[in-house]
Amino acid sequence: MDTKLESMSMQVDRALVDKDFDRYVLAVDGVSKHATALPVAVLAPLDASHSMRKAQWEARVHHNALAADPFLGRSFGAGVAYFVDAEYQLVQVVDRGADGVKLEKIYSFPMLTARQENVTLQVAGKGLVVYCDGHGTLHFVKAQSDQEGAKWSAVFECAPWGVAPLLLVGAFYDEQNQHIHAVVAEPLAGNEADGAFRLSMVGVRAAVSTGGMEVDSGCVGLEHTTAGIAVVSELPKYVSFSGPEVVLLVEGTPQLLMELVAKKVGKAPTKEAAVATDKSSPHKRPHGEDDLDDSEMAMLLSKLPRTGIGFQGDITKPKEPSELASLDFNTPLSERFHKSSTPFSSVDEPLHGAPDISARYRKESIDQDRPLEVPTAESILSGYEECDSEDPNAKAALLLVNFEQKVVQEQVNIDCLNFQFLSPSARVNGSSDFKSTLLFRNDIHGLIFDLNVSLAQLSLRHASTLQAFGFVQASKQEKKFMSFHPSGSFACIGEFERRVLVYRGNASEEERKAHTRKQHVVELGDQQLLGLQIVNDDTILVLTSTEVYSLVLPSQS
Repeated sequence: MDTKLESMSMQVDRALVDKDFDRYVLAVDGVSKHATALPVAVLAPLDASHSMRKAQWEARVHHNALAADPFLGRSFGAGVAYFVDAEYQLVQVVDRGADGVKLEKIYSFPMLTARQENVTLQVAGKGLVVYCDGHGTLHFVKAQSDQEGAKWSAVFECAPWGVAPLLLVGAFYDEQNQHIHAVVAEPLAGNEADGAFRLSMVGVRAAVSTGGMEVDSGCVGLEHTTAGIAVVSELPKYVSFSGPEVVLLVEGTPQLLMELVAKKVGKAPTKEAAVATDKSSPHKRPHGEDDLDDSEMAMLLSKLPRTGIGFQGDITKPKEPSELASLDFNTPLSERFHKSSTPFSSVDEPLHGAPDISARYRKESIDQDRPLEVPTAESILSGYEECDSEDPNAKAALLLVNFEQKVVQEQVNIDCLNFQFLSPSARVNGSSDFKSTLLFRNDIHGLIFDLNVSLAQLSLRHASTLQAFGFVQASKQEKKFMSFHPSGSFACIGEFERRVLVYRGNASEEERKAHTRKQHVVELGDQQLLGLQIVNDDTILVLTSTEVYSLVLPSQS
């Protein structure tokens, strides 16, 4: 089949963006927090060595040891998740809110004396969990029923590539065809110019295709198949299944190991924009957005980058809600910036009276097109992060893979200069058919897109907005986990230690008029966060080495 080259643009629905959004205000009615001690500590994650390749180091550092189960969550009417303890026991967490958290050891995996990679868990379907031991072996375990207390048994086990470092990044049980699909990543040796992971698919089905395969604890005669998908520079940031198809979001340029049927290039509309280019233009954002189309907005933003988050900075222990907002509430958010003496390539003149030494980099050729500069370690450590200046070489793509045909049906390249991917949404028991949405940063905001797969084609639709979340997430240098409810009702950031930050997306009428939203700060003490999952419409589970925390958001008034 011939490869088709098409174009696709991600449209921003300006009606969903509050151009006058002012700030997040620390909520007086805080998040309720309940801690449950673990009888056995969590299996300790592997250290991230400084000698590791960057992408593999990041995979270690941001490893999430907690896996949510939206399927049994719906059956139980509770929040359900899993982790593996230090005795290699699969532990089920059931959170019933006011009734507390229940912990149950449901299955024992073989104990290992050493690990090449972290163990990984994925919930493939109702009562079906897939476990990878980090050494290359996949274990498929299933409950006898969807009721609490059901017995769990092994369904299948395989080591497709023998003993090898392996990470499980996604799994799904296709009930209609009675097949189990999994996506795995094998870390690769090499230098930074080479791909860091080889993505492959593993299929488990009945050995005899004429008979049906019911995945239960008594089934026999299963076999597995494998196929390479791509060599990628980072672990997939998004994995979503539908029948025999899976959508992957990968950063960098994937080296496909399957035939590509169609390719789309995500880009902004090409209409020329008439935007003033006065070199003395102020470092602020005009508010006449409604008169600009997407291409004009993109050009405007490229001329007026911003640094900082528009707030006072990090306040470890705020005494007053006002400490988390601007000193001058009458100043628009777009004009509240931490000043930087470092000029960026997209700015025609140094900002805020920068010293001559920093201006000399601009004297070579001001009028020539040059890529934006990437924030340096010095700029990050100085307390701000450039919100608009993205890596000009950043690339990302959505891949639609068909397991049955073993082809990449479509590749959609993302316009990374305008849309920076932040996070997939949680799969919660309150969201329809567990389809997750995607969060992108565009300008200062977080835009939530619905992903639709129809007739082997992908499309993205702007569905809701987390106001100013681009600023919020950019300022958090200690963020380890990021997630959000698929409806956009709230988002959360888990730091490496001690703290979870929650931002409300929905608003009361009073907040809507004031152009504000609520923010919650949850302190967990001097503990490292090992896992975080949103498990329903108002509950976040957080895992540390010795406790699991249930964080319940107050009702929105």
